[in-house]
Amino acid sequence: MLKTFLPSNLYGQSFGTKTPKVLMLHGWQRSSNDFSKIGALLESNYSISSVAIDLPGFGVSDYSFSKNANENDLFVAGSLEYAKKLSSVIQSEFDNFIILGHSFGGRVAIRLANIFPNQVMALVLTGVPLISNPNSKKTKQNKLLKTYKTLNRLNLMPETKVEKLRLKYGSLDYRNATRELRNTLVKVIAETNEGVYLDELSRSQCTVKLVWGDSDTEIPVEVAKKSLETIEHADITLKVVAEASHMLPLEKPELFADMLASLVAESG
Repeated sequence: MLKTFLPSNLYGQSFGTKTPKVLMLHGWQRSSNDFSKIGALLESNYSISSVAIDLPGFGVSDYSFSKNANENDLFVAGSLEYAKKLSSVIQSEFDNFIILGHSFGGRVAIRLANIFPNQVMALVLTGVPLISNPNSKKTKQNKLLKTYKTLNRLNLMPETKVEKLRLKYGSLDYRNATRELRNTLVKVIAETNEGVYLDELSRSQCTVKLVWGDSDTEIPVEVAKKSLETIEHADITLKVVAEASHMLPLEKPELFADMLASLVAESG
């Protein structure tokens, strides 16, 4: 059922009539619809209510962040700002709960776990860019863009030239995004490169389950394996799912429903 979550002015889907025990956050350029099957299975098979949110700028939710004090400056929201945007939803809808985060939604989920350490009992993360893809190849275009950005920081290259190069050689996600979301994408990629998500996971107090498709070419399983070598967390595990891609929540909803239900039971 489509629901408006006030006062954050976010939209999403609500499954069941009880206090929700699961929050589901989708990936980049996706929506809460990705979790329709999981939400339905949790309700029908386990009588567990859940909520799937359209993150700001995706699905039905607007990119509704406050601007900087200088109205001429564009406010750039990263994963922390997205998590804070969800805070009112957490406070009004949830007690103790589990978060399922896919790709970009996993970045936000990690932040939420440390904002609400006494409420988030577990994180289930799938296809999340915890570190840069170790298999990615540096192209001439990548090196040129890096040079342009360095010159821009030194005020030797106008931003318009940097943006022109991004639009020509940037990822499909970047080229298809609005101006606001392009800046968000740049910011969260920088967070990945700076090790923000590894640090946040090392600080988190909840159970963490990484679930990856063995055929994920967008965020390959090597990302999860290498992240495990760095994250200092006693209760973190990796499950690799055979014959599954980056869109694992759509491909294996039963797997996630069963896992989430077990975590809810364990958390009491």
